[in-house]
Amino acid sequence: MTSSNEKTNRILLVEDDFLVALDAEDTLSSEGNEVAVATSVSEAIKIIGEVQVDCAILDFNLGNETVMPVVEQLRSRRVPYAIVSGADNKMLDSQFGSSPGVVFRKPADYSKVLREITL
Repeated sequence: MTSSNEKTNRILLVEDDFLVALDAEDTLSSEGNEVAVATSVSEAIKIIGEVQVDCAILDFNLGNETVMPVVEQLRSRRVPYAIVSGADNKMLDSQFGSSPGVVFRKPADYSKVLREITL
């Protein structure tokens, strides 16, 4: 339950692993946040177009695609995001260069991830 001075965040959660997504959604929702879950790039971009999200938590690898098109959409809207991934640093560096933003390794504490991007 949130207190009257806590902000409810509208969070985009992009995760293709069902159990990880379920756990993360449960954790974030139990803290009073609204969570929209996407399992693919196309679902995430659709949500971004329909809902004004406050922040996003993104798995980097989504099956045979990466989350980079979603990152571009979020950056253009100035939406803070974090990458939560098991991908190695070389792969992340090759996509983001020297500024990947906030990156957490799996398994992650999604409450901590949210706090980091909503400071």
